[in-house]
Amino acid sequence: MIISKQILRQTVAIFPVFIISLLAGMGFVWPASSFRALQSSEAGVQFSLADCTMAASCIYFGRMASPVIGVLILGRCGRKTPLVVAALSMLIGSLLLIPEKTQTYVFISRFIFGFATGTYTPFCNMYVGEISSKNVRGIFATLYVMFYDIGTLLQFFCGWHLTYKQTAILTTAISAAALLSTYYLTESPFFLISKGQKQRAYNILCYLRDSRGKVVSSELQDTRGINSTANVCEFVSNFKRPEVYKSFIIVIILGIIASLLMTVTVSFANYLIPSTKYLSGDAFAMILCCIPVWASLSSTFLIERYGRRTLLMSSFISIGVMVAIVSVLLYIDERTSYKVPYFTWILAVVILLFVTIFSFSTYPTVIAIRSEMFPPAYKVFGTNTTIMFNSLTSLLSTVIFIKLKELNLIYVVFVAFTITCKVALAFTYFVVPETKGKTLNEIQRMLRGDPPTQDS
Repeated sequence: MIISKQILRQTVAIFPVFIISLLAGMGFVWPASSFRALQSSEAGVQFSLADCTMAASCIYFGRMASPVIGVLILGRCGRKTPLVVAALSMLIGSLLLIPEKTQTYVFISRFIFGFATGTYTPFCNMYVGEISSKNVRGIFATLYVMFYDIGTLLQFFCGWHLTYKQTAILTTAISAAALLSTYYLTESPFFLISKGQKQRAYNILCYLRDSRGKVVSSELQDTRGINSTANVCEFVSNFKRPEVYKSFIIVIILGIIASLLMTVTVSFANYLIPSTKYLSGDAFAMILCCIPVWASLSSTFLIERYGRRTLLMSSFISIGVMVAIVSVLLYIDERTSYKVPYFTWILAVVILLFVTIFSFSTYPTVIAIRSEMFPPAYKVFGTNTTIMFNSLTSLLSTVIFIKLKELNLIYVVFVAFTITCKVALAFTYFVVPETKGKTLNEIQRMLRGDPPTQDS
């Protein structure tokens, strides 16, 4: 298989995003893999369970703070600058973990890392969506999800097989590599058009598409009407426009659904796996981390073949069945005296199937839709707002899960997840449009209800 020059050029331009995604994955599961070291003297200072919970929560607070700066400042600096800021913040956050001095260092590090991931996520979505061609946009979106999953796997491996300080040094080294790799980032042509730099935008797009003339000129027309990055007031005043409110509603709701379902994976990884009552063993947790890597890689071959809607609806149906089975099993185990034969094994298989389906279709597809749905002028505000909602959802759902676990009411959570899947299926069927094979401008015309052009 010969890869075209334009795909290679786009891969080089997007590869730094993959490295930053790997770091984001490492940072997200850092508490789960580091609790063992933090609660011993290995980390240089001993943490209580409450301290570990606080360390885990700091990343969410950082993620919720980043959209404000993203909208007010970084959004006006293009796509490259925020990604450089994210990589630099990850390096600073990693460096703070090395000294092993006080809990404050860990808390500040987690907050900075949360800010970095909250900054990287929206601008990464925009950058990938605007740099890549329409026929490979979904593939690149799923690839950076795969690198995120590789990061979670790597962090769990380090947490179990390396010392706390060795893990911190390795994370710092990867952070430094990520910062250096940002040299290969290019500015988005769509942002340059908004700033009146038409010739520079044309040259960059010609390089990325390995083409000149009609193809590039046609794609640049997708940016017509974009004068600047809209601020909050402009967003509110134009919210009644179909392409604005439809894209906002679609991305926000799908993001909240994905965040809720991700809580299932994180909750099992953080709380159920270490518990001998449900699942035990580092080996199972390692398998749980390996599945998303394989699943997200596989999804790259399907997202541009079957489309976004098909993958989403099939995943919500399958996941709904999985979480319903889990809720029934947990109810029987917690509320009755009956002992289900092979309970642990059945639960383990169901959880593995859930993680496979979620990583195979739900999460990569939601990320792909988020990278292409917003009107160009509202991407910064819309995407950062989505990240804030997602972070708040993840924080609240995790806190609720912990409280219900203390009350032996875990099954209630999974009943709620079952209902969530039904709502998600109906929402996707009636509201979410198919964006496969469409340029960004064609997607906006579809949201407005305009007739398709001859090229569509």
